[in-house]
Amino acid sequence: RWGAEDERGTVTFITPEKLGQAAACIRRGAVFSLALPLGTDGPQFGQAGRVNPVHLMTATNSPMSADPDGVRYADDFIMMPLQCATQWDSLAHVHYGGQLYNGHSVATVTAGGAERNGIDKQRAGIASRGVLLDVARTHGVERLGLGQAITPADLEAAERRQKVRVETGDVLLVRTGHMLVFTRDGDRVTYMKQMPGLGTACIEWLHARQVAAVGTDTNPG
Repeated sequence: RWGAEDERGTVTFITPEKLGQAAACIRRGAVFSLALPLGTDGPQFGQAGRVNPVHLMTATNSPMSADPDGVRYADDFIMMPLQCATQWDSLAHVHYGGQLYNGHSVATVTAGGAERNGIDKQRAGIASRGVLLDVARTHGVERLGLGQAITPADLEAAERRQKVRVETGDVLLVRTGHMLVFTRDGDRVTYMKQMPGLGTACIEWLHARQVAAVGTDTNPG
C-alpha cells in the first residue's frame, strides 16, 4: 500500500494536515491518563513468562563527594517485560504464515530484536486526532460481557450516540469497561484472558475508514 519497504503501516494516514485538525480540537488544557499503574500490583500473573515490574533502588542517600554535608542522591531501575502494563505493539509483535506486516520475513525477528517493523520505526511519534467510542455506554451497561465481540454496527451506533465520526488518520479509542475487572474486581486472570474487543468484522470497517491506530481498555499484551 505504501511500497514494498514500508514498516509503519496505517500511521502513514496521519498527515501534517491531520495534526493541524487534531490541534484545532483542543478546547481546554485538561490531561487524562489512559494508563494502568506501572508497578508490582499490575495485571500480569505469569502467563507467557510475563510478570509485573520489579523495582530496585540502587541508591537512597548516597554522597556525591567526600563532604559529609554535600549533595546526596537517590537512584533506581526497573526490570520488566515490555508488555507488563499499558503499551503499544509494534508491527513485529504478531505474524502469520512466516510473514510480518507487508511481507517482511519473520526471520528478521531474532533474539537481538526486530530488524523489520520494530517499534523504532515509529520513532517520529504517533499523535493524531483521538476519537473515543464508548461502546459499553452505548449498550447501556457499565462493562461489556466477557469475550463479547464488538461489531461495526456497535461502532456506528456509538458514533451516532456521540455525534462523532471516525475519519482518515484518526486514532480510535474503544471503551469496553473491561478495565473494571482489574481495577475494581481485582481479578487479573479474567482481565487478561476473557476480555471483550473488536470482532474480526471490524477489520474491513477500520480499513474502509482508514483508521491510523486503535487502542482499547483491555488486556495489555
